[in-house]
Amino acid sequence: MPPIYTVFPAAFAAGEALYNTGIDFDFIDYESLARSTVKNGRILVSGEEYRVLILPSMKAIRFASLAKSRDLVASGGIVVNLGSRPEVSE
Repeated sequence: MPPIYTVFPAAFAAGEALYNTGIDFDFIDYESLARSTVKNGRILVSGEEYRVLILPSMKAIRFASLAKSRDLVASGGIVVNLGSRPEVSE
Protein backbone atom coordinates (compact mmCIF):
# COMPACT_ATOMS: atom_id res chain seq x y z
CA MET A 1 0.00 0.00 0.00
CA PRO A 2 1.49 3.42 -0.95
CA PRO A 3 2.34 5.63 2.05
CA ILE A 4 -0.26 8.28 1.12
CA TYR A 5 -3.08 5.82 1.93
CA THR A 6 -1.95 5.01 5.46
CA VAL A 7 -3.94 8.00 6.77
CA PHE A 8 -7.27 6.40 5.86
CA PRO A 9 -7.38 3.72 8.58
CA ALA A 10 -6.64 6.33 11.27
CA ALA A 11 -9.27 8.72 9.89
CA PHE A 12 -11.96 6.05 9.67
CA ALA A 13 -11.15 4.72 13.15
CA ALA A 14 -11.54 8.25 14.55
CA GLY A 15 -14.82 8.64 12.66
CA GLU A 16 -16.13 5.36 14.01
CA ALA A 17 -15.22 6.35 17.57
CA LEU A 18 -17.01 9.70 17.19
CA TYR A 19 -20.06 8.07 15.61
CA ASN A 20 -20.28 5.44 18.35
CA THR A 21 -20.41 8.15 21.02
CA GLY A 22 -23.10 10.12 19.20
CA ILE A 23 -20.88 12.98 18.04
CA ASP A 24 -21.77 14.44 14.65
CA PHE A 25 -18.83 14.92 12.28
CA ASP A 26 -17.90 15.30 8.65
CA PHE A 27 -14.77 14.34 6.75
CA ILE A 28 -13.20 17.24 4.87
CA ASP A 29 -10.64 16.98 2.09
CA TYR A 30 -7.62 19.24 1.84
CA GLU A 31 -9.08 21.18 -1.11
CA SER A 32 -12.24 22.08 0.82
CA LEU A 33 -10.16 23.01 3.85
CA ALA A 34 -7.94 25.22 1.66
CA ARG A 35 -10.93 27.18 0.32
CA SER A 36 -12.56 27.54 3.75
CA THR A 37 -12.45 30.67 5.84
CA VAL A 38 -11.80 30.91 9.57
CA LYS A 39 -13.90 33.24 11.71
CA ASN A 40 -14.74 33.37 15.41
CA GLY A 41 -13.07 30.06 16.17
CA ARG A 42 -14.83 28.21 13.38
CA ILE A 43 -13.97 26.84 9.96
CA LEU A 44 -16.61 27.93 7.45
CA VAL A 45 -16.97 25.91 4.27
CA SER A 46 -19.87 24.99 1.97
CA GLY A 47 -22.47 26.43 4.34
CA GLU A 48 -21.19 24.41 7.31
CA GLU A 49 -19.30 25.51 10.43
CA TYR A 50 -16.79 23.49 12.44
CA ARG A 51 -15.11 24.51 15.68
CA VAL A 52 -12.93 21.41 16.01
CA LEU A 53 -10.55 20.04 13.40
CA ILE A 54 -9.20 16.54 13.99
CA LEU A 55 -6.07 15.58 12.09
CA PRO A 56 -5.33 11.87 11.87
CA SER A 57 -1.81 10.59 12.29
CA MET A 58 0.04 11.31 9.06
CA LYS A 59 3.61 11.86 7.95
CA ALA A 60 2.89 14.72 5.50
CA ILE A 61 0.39 17.57 5.48
CA ARG A 62 -0.44 20.16 2.84
CA PHE A 63 0.89 23.57 3.79
CA ALA A 64 -2.58 25.10 3.26
CA SER A 65 -4.04 22.61 5.77
CA LEU A 66 -1.34 23.46 8.26
CA ALA A 67 -2.04 27.18 7.81
CA LYS A 68 -5.80 26.69 8.31
CA SER A 69 -5.09 24.67 11.45
CA ARG A 70 -2.94 27.52 12.76
CA ASP A 71 -5.61 30.09 11.85
CA LEU A 72 -8.32 28.07 13.59
CA VAL A 73 -6.35 27.90 16.84
CA ALA A 74 -5.49 31.62 16.63
CA SER A 75 -9.19 32.37 16.21
CA GLY A 76 -10.18 30.33 19.28
CA GLY A 77 -10.99 27.00 17.67
CA ILE A 78 -9.58 23.59 18.53
CA VAL A 79 -7.20 21.37 16.56
CA VAL A 80 -6.66 17.81 17.76
CA ASN A 81 -3.89 15.68 16.31
CA LEU A 82 -4.26 11.92 16.67
CA GLY A 83 -1.04 9.96 16.81
CA SER A 84 2.20 11.28 15.38
CA ARG A 85 2.46 14.81 14.06
CA PRO A 86 3.18 15.47 10.40
CA GLU A 87 6.89 15.72 9.65
CA VAL A 88 6.88 17.39 6.23
CA SER A 89 4.90 19.64 3.91
CA GLU A 90 5.34 20.62 0.31
